[in-house]
Amino acid sequence: MLRKGPVWAVGAVPRGDGSGIDAAVVQTDGRAVLGYGESLFRPFDKDEADVLAARDRNPRAAAEALETALAEALAGLAGYQVAGLAEGPYATLPIAPGIVAEVLGVPVVTGLEDADSEFGGQGGAVAAAFYHARARAEGLKTPVWVVECDGQVRLTLADPAMADPAASGALNHVRLGPTPLKRLEAMGITDAGPGGALREAALEALADGDDRPLARLSPADARATLVAQVALTVAARAEAVSGAVFWCAGPMDQLLSEAISAATGQPIGRPSPPDPTALPAMGYGFAAVRTLFGLPTAFPGTTGVAAPVGGGFVSRPGGLTAALALEP
Repeated sequence: MLRKGPVWAVGAVPRGDGSGIDAAVVQTDGRAVLGYGESLFRPFDKDEADVLAARDRNPRAAAEALETALAEALAGLAGYQVAGLAEGPYATLPIAPGIVAEVLGVPVVTGLEDADSEFGGQGGAVAAAFYHARARAEGLKTPVWVVECDGQVRLTLADPAMADPAASGALNHVRLGPTPLKRLEAMGITDAGPGGALREAALEALADGDDRPLARLSPADARATLVAQVALTVAARAEAVSGAVFWCAGPMDQLLSEAISAATGQPIGRPSPPDPTALPAMGYGFAAVRTLFGLPTAFPGTTGVAAPVGGGFVSRPGGLTAALALEP
């Protein structure tokens, strides 16, 4: 049983592009960021990637592959007392977190978005409280936009001037939809490299919700046009918040990062330590501790839920799994 106080926690997050798992360790009491541990990226091998890509046909085999990869990723790190797992693009798989808990010898927290969804939230912002705590740990006085581009483009606005992430205005989370590469992939375009040019007519059509002109462009031009659309959307959001700085979290599309910087006039910082690609994983470790300590992980400003909520499932070594819930 964890006692309230400083805890070393690990988080694991599968990447949206299906390439592997990010894992990272953070120290927290559930409210503040107190230290950073190691991080790693555990790639899927070809056999695992093939099984996971075919998960609709054989979900049990895919779940076993994911369980093995998660356990190996977390076993590559040390010194933590609890783990938080994200399902990422594999939320439908019947994974058994109790197996991971048994291998690691620590409690494993999953289902961190379930309570939020049950009470009407949109999910997808588990790491938001961590971003807020990190900004406070850095001593920032101005708001921070955290940009994530791992399959989906997401913005989290954290105001470190407010001590409580549940306070009105402390956190805001915006979902902008699939990344340019994911949108093109859905259209059957998989060879969109850099070096394309923005096409104004197609950009205007996108603003009206019509993406058909993209199919008439070269793959590189289609990508450049979608990148410009996302960057302009981010800039429009950012314009309402003066003095904010930008951070990136998770894998970042370099073209998109440069376009956002150009559109907003603000560089996207890569605060170090830790490695920015490790931040979402740290966010899940942070959320696991908040869940075990009865603190909310979802807020009206991040998911649209009516009131702050938290919860999930904790699997402990020895086979015990229990539901935890903090209802509004």
